[in-house]
Amino acid sequence: MSAQQKRGRIHLHMDRMLQPLKKTQYASETRIRTLLRSGMVPTKIKTILHCYLRQRVKGVKDRFEVPYNYKQKDQYGRLYVDNKAAGHRNFPKNIRRYISDDHYIEIDV
Repeated sequence: MSAQQKRGRIHLHMDRMLQPLKKTQYASETRIRTLLRSGMVPTKIKTILHCYLRQRVKGVKDRFEVPYNYKQKDQYGRLYVDNKAAGHRNFPKNIRRYISDDHYIEIDV
């Protein structure tokens, strides 16, 4: 195997490592759609809700696949929602509680 082929393999391996992790989140689609119809929800939050709805797993009720990235490039440390996606962390606490109340219990420590 040539040195160039070895370098190609290493780059391929690193590209796979830097792929976002997919995590499953649960939230009420019905409640999300209610918020989107509401006139009291700010436009910024509605935009994030639309983005979140696009991550819905088709055929499974109230389930969303959210891509996460590690803060450090070598795949360790804190996880953050991918820049092109939306997750529970993107919502204010009152919205997060409302859409995921049937699925999670939030404990503030």
